[in-house]
Amino acid sequence: MDSPENNVINNHFSVRKPRVAIYLPIIMGIIDSLFFCSLTALMLIYPNETASIGVFSGFIAFILLGFLLIIIGFSNRRWEIRIDGHQINYTPLFGKAKQFTLDSFSRVQSISHDGWAIGIAEIRFYFGDKVVFAVKAASREFTTLLAHLENENISFS
Repeated sequence: MDSPENNVINNHFSVRKPRVAIYLPIIMGIIDSLFFCSLTALMLIYPNETASIGVFSGFIAFILLGFLLIIIGFSNRRWEIRIDGHQINYTPLFGKAKQFTLDSFSRVQSISHDGWAIGIAEIRFYFGDKVVFAVKAASREFTTLLAHLENENISFS
């Protein structure tokens, strides 16, 4: 993986969600779905007095929750901010990719929380009063984005 300095010199890099935001929901969704599918199968194979419609519906709800977690994990792979010099291509979880230039934002705001090692926890990009997108400090290549914004003389509010 390139160092942040090399990426800024190349002026081309991508900011993505952390890997844990991608793989953890997928793993949890698979475990959840398999567990409740097996409980539902056991309930149907060995019926008893406690196997009611409510219990069955609850199991189905948790199976669907597992599938939802899997979908969230795979959709997190789509989120990306690609930086090409002064151009920013933003791909949200849902919807079409959008292109911006660094000059097109009305302001760039840095949010900091006490205790963060790098001092900044999040960067928000605005059009007027509306947040177009925000980048969390846990995102991959966050420090590269900070260095690039500094190189482009973008000031934070």
